[in-house]
Amino acid sequence: ALIAGAVLAYLWPGIPAPMRIPVVVYVAALGAMAAQAAAIWAVRSDRASALAAIGGALFMLSDSLIAFNRFGEPFEASRGMVLTSYWLAQWLIACSVAARERG
Repeated sequence: ALIAGAVLAYLWPGIPAPMRIPVVVYVAALGAMAAQAAAIWAVRSDRASALAAIGGALFMLSDSLIAFNRFGEPFEASRGMVLTSYWLAQWLIACSVAARERG
């Protein structure tokens, strides 16, 4: 929640007025997802929960990088960083499901 709030605060001046409410809702949903995965990992302390929490954090990172590039300061390496963090996040989340099914 702190990271999501910090990202939103940094980007706020560059977000066009009509986009502000949708961006706040999306940031809240994304932050809640990552926080819930981290909280479950803290309680369960198992491999599946760790994979899901790290995947959730990387998913939040990938979308934050998109937002920085769109509403903040565009940077050259954004495309590669977004794709790498996004696909790694998806892979880890999928691995967490497989790990949970194996028990």
